Amino acid sequence: MTAAAVILAGLWCIVLNLQIAPDLYGWSAVNLWFDADVGRVVNNMTIIEKGHNATFKHPIFSIVLLPPTRALLALGLSLHQALALILAVNAGLFAFLMDRTGHGMGLRPLDRALLLALCLAGAGFVFWLPMPETFPFGATTLMAALYIITRVPAPVGRWAQAMPWAAGVMLAMSMTITNILMVVAGGAVALVLAGSRWRELIPSLLLGGALGLSVLVVVALLQDAFFGDAGLFFNPFSLANEIQFVGQSDASSLIQRLQTLWLQPVVAGSPVMPGQIGLNNMGVANAALLADGRWPMGMVGQSAMVGWLGLIGWAGWALIRNPLVGQEAARRIWLTAVGFLGLNTMLHLIYGKTVFLYLAHFVGPLVLVIVAPVLMQGWIRARLLVAAVVVLAMISNAMSYLVALDMAETLLGLTVGS
Repeated sequence: MTAAAVILAGLWCIVLNLQIAPDLYGWSAVNLWFDADVGRVVNNMTIIEKGHNATFKHPIFSIVLLPPTRALLALGLSLHQALALILAVNAGLFAFLMDRTGHGMGLRPLDRALLLALCLAGAGFVFWLPMPETFPFGATTLMAALYIITRVPAPVGRWAQAMPWAAGVMLAMSMTITNILMVVAGGAVALVLAGSRWRELIPSLLLGGALGLSVLVVVALLQDAFFGDAGLFFNPFSLANEIQFVGQSDASSLIQRLQTLWLQPVVAGSPVMPGQIGLNNMGVANAALLADGRWPMGMVGQSAMVGWLGLIGWAGWALIRNPLVGQEAARRIWLTAVGFLGLNTMLHLIYGKTVFLYLAHFVGPLVLVIVAPVLMQGWIRARLLVAAVVVLAMISNAMSYLVALDMAETLLGLTVGS
């Protein structure tokens, strides 16, 4: 089951990646894909001498991803082939972690297969896991952090207890610093579930956090020494620059941002071209595709959204009826994922020019939170509904993905000299 999931996710990622025109990997295409920095990230994965200035918010991305990319290029693979292979391996790891986390919640193999299928069909996967950006790797390390910090029973001894938290901090922050919210949520849940022993857990949490941050600092300093223009995640002046992205979401209301963050990870809204298109001083189209606050295209997409809304309602009813009582591992995982989603939602209600950009970080935890409680009831009707949403979402998201790629190439054609 697990091996099949890994292979299927990797192959699906390759199929999606091969639809991307190589021109969209260049600097002239920067920001076109829903305000993503694809051109910069591709350079960060291939060129060591310059351009690593964004590592202050993606702490060790370059030092982790550049060596394997360069190795594949040295073996004779083209850039497109090398990136496709690395992204496929990452997608396989994501699938492995989803499957193991579902196993940790006590889900049966069939239910884990449905859970993973919805992740692979979801827009968070379809639009972002095949794209050379930081988000695919952030999605995987985020799920790794969730898996590690929610393992129970906890080891005995302060140092043994601290190690999972140290690993969680390193994994969560490695690709994107804001993913530390997963560890924050996990720590809060661990303290609550510890009951009267919560004071005994605090030293282990603090020790684990300090160890994880220390390792990240050392690796980031090595990266800073060898990678051109690299930034440091603990530099407050670099972090202060991100204030410019507070309150700039393309969605016009908080409701639309919530719709994007909680509904679109599974069913994407129909992408649209920007209303105004201009050229910046580098001769690059200063525009990005938009999807924030939008609803799916066509009857298939709308049916998928109705099904997803039905699953959300069913999950609420299931949790009221049976709130995971007596299922310690499932409750720990579920509460941690809910805590992360809540914290990350609050962050992106105010931060981010377009929140569609962050769907890869939402799809795994969101599917766990909504679908796992429904499937844990063991009802055939629940499995049939999830299966129906999988099929409808996959068709709708694949269509929207291809439409978005065509739109991106159209925008790319507006670049001077192209």
